[in-house]
Amino acid sequence: YTTLFRSQKQEFINRLFSQVLKIMQSLHGLNDPRNYHEFCRMIDVLKNNFHLAQFILAECYGEFIRLLTKITVDSLTQMLLIAPNSVHFLLQFWQNMSTSLAYHKNTEGENHGLDEVMPQITNAYISSRLESVAVVMR
Repeated sequence: YTTLFRSQKQEFINRLFSQVLKIMQSLHGLNDPRNYHEFCRMIDVLKNNFHLAQFILAECYGEFIRLLTKITVDSLTQMLLIAPNSVHFLLQFWQNMSTSLAYHKNTEGENHGLDEVMPQITNAYISSRLESVAVVMR
């Protein structure tokens, strides 16, 4: 029973990630601030409902992380003035992902890819905060 439940849950995660990946690839509807906000909320909820190990087992995990990193960096550098409350959810997702590393047992050959993307996100966040000072001063 437990094995069956795990495989069904992983199949659900695979389908969910696949659909979210399609949204990230096309960016369809994300130019509407309300849609963008709900998309960011959904990303945060994903991490609250699934463990890092389940994320990594998703068939499209690598592409998911790559595109979400790009969206996050773009959001920090371009969308911060348009949707400042939405970016919080993306940052919360990444914070939860990095916190999960402490509890994750790495198996042989497994690559979570967070070592490569976290510096990009951190750099984009710091840069966006520094650039916002000039905007606020004006």
